Amino acid sequence: MGLEDRDYAREPESGFQLTAPQSMVGGLLAVNLVLWLLDVVFDGRLSDRFDLSAQLLREPWNVWQLVTYGFLHDHRDIMHILNNMLWLYIFGRELEEIYGKWEFFRIYLASIILGGLVWVLWRNFVVGEPFAQLVGASAAVSAIIILYAMRFPEREILIFGVMPVKVWALAGVIIVINVFGIGMASRRAGSNVAYEAHIAGMAFAFFYFHFDWNLGRFLPAGNRRRWLPRGFGSRPNLKLHEPTEEPAPLNLSAETDRILAKIHASGYDSLTDDERRTLERASARARAHKGGS
Repeated sequence: MGLEDRDYAREPESGFQLTAPQSMVGGLLAVNLVLWLLDVVFDGRLSDRFDLSAQLLREPWNVWQLVTYGFLHDHRDIMHILNNMLWLYIFGRELEEIYGKWEFFRIYLASIILGGLVWVLWRNFVVGEPFAQLVGASAAVSAIIILYAMRFPEREILIFGVMPVKVWALAGVIIVINVFGIGMASRRAGSNVAYEAHIAGMAFAFFYFHFDWNLGRFLPAGNRRRWLPRGFGSRPNLKLHEPTEEPAPLNLSAETDRILAKIHASGYDSLTDDERRTLERASARARAHKGGS
């Protein structure tokens, strides 16, 4: 790659430029807002076609609804989408830096699918609303909030721009509201808040953090990027030589600091396999040291 191909060596181009968002959070914000605006223009026909129906158990061929509903919002209520996108923006950006663009997307998508599935089961077997319909990214946003709170419980955010609140306290209030809400909603039909989907997303975030999951590891090595559009994350095929001897010892602490700085700058997906193994060794050593102290 020539020097002129590097981003920092290019002269800025003049004139108006329309470029795609560079972050996954920015892309998700754009997709959700554009789809909401289209749904407003078409008077809700988009969400009527692509929402999640509790009839999914009787119509399993509509399984795609478990994805599409999470990118749509109530076209009659602007606060529905504004609340979700605001929380996504506040908490999602730093998590994307930590986990990387595509792992963050996998977390987001898995929360939507799990939340929708739990909602379908709950509406059919608990509430008795087999004809209910659902739209909204709340399951994913709930997961993002809880995951952030578990990583940074002592961080403070300003509620209404003036009142500082610890993130763990905010997460606790959200959990209590949803547990209380699902208890009330299970006694009567007609609730228009998907508490069960929120709780499913929060539970997923808890287990994801507690067990140190990485959803990319569950994809077959040769197929991890095949489900992405052509050109995304493509890499040349390389034949790698596995050394028969262990590499020379390195300063684990300094190497770990370097890798963490790389994650902050480029995301988790930018790490090599050796760098990921180094992080795992450092994590294992830290746990062993903690257990012996």
